[in-house]
Amino acid sequence: MGNSAAFSAVRAAEGGPGDAGEASLALQEWLGSVVPGTPVALATGPASDADRGIAIRLVEVAPRVVPLSPGHRSSAIALDYLVTIGTEDARQAHAAVAEIAFAAQDSAGYEIVSGRQVAELCAAAGIALVPGLVLRTELRRDVPVRLAPLVREAPKPSLEPLVQARGRVVGPGNFPIAGALVTLAGSSHCCTTGPDGRFRFAIPAGQPATVTARARSREVSASLAPETETILTLQLEA
Repeated sequence: MGNSAAFSAVRAAEGGPGDAGEASLALQEWLGSVVPGTPVALATGPASDADRGIAIRLVEVAPRVVPLSPGHRSSAIALDYLVTIGTEDARQAHAAVAEIAFAAQDSAGYEIVSGRQVAELCAAAGIALVPGLVLRTELRRDVPVRLAPLVREAPKPSLEPLVQARGRVVGPGNFPIAGALVTLAGSSHCCTTGPDGRFRFAIPAGQPATVTARARSREVSASLAPETETILTLQLEA
């Protein structure tokens, strides 16, 4: 069976709700294939019947750094297991630990955690010091991320045709007013009238436009009509 159990643990975490429970069962199955004929059991707490053979205790769960991949958001955790061998034959227990260590080195799903002290973990679990080691496996979950569609061509701006709109600012008696300030509503466009009181703006075709003329503290507004001269009369004092 080899490493298939380790890989099945990772796949279970990626695709289903089994998570650490399935990872523990996969480790149990894998150890049974490495040391056949020796009972393998999951254990928690102090020494129990599970320690008469190979006992597996989950001693730590820690987050792991996952490289980013396009289209996926991944998270991962490391599971550290204390694996102990309790047999009456010390030679058999030593041989079993060595076989597990060799198998873990050849496994893509498990690694030996050399920095963990088996003696301290045994004391913390309330069991006698027996041959053992700490194995680590990883669980990962991939969440698809919806990416924005690729832009295959440059956006084409929608341009509205412009038309010329003109007007003239006059005072009493239709006398042209030069230098009047004329502002196009809803924009920053403005101009001053010429000597004949005339002005001109380019406005979008088919859209209403309003201008305001101001001179000598007086002002007047009117709608512009394309291609037609609009007259704005300021009520100026003589």
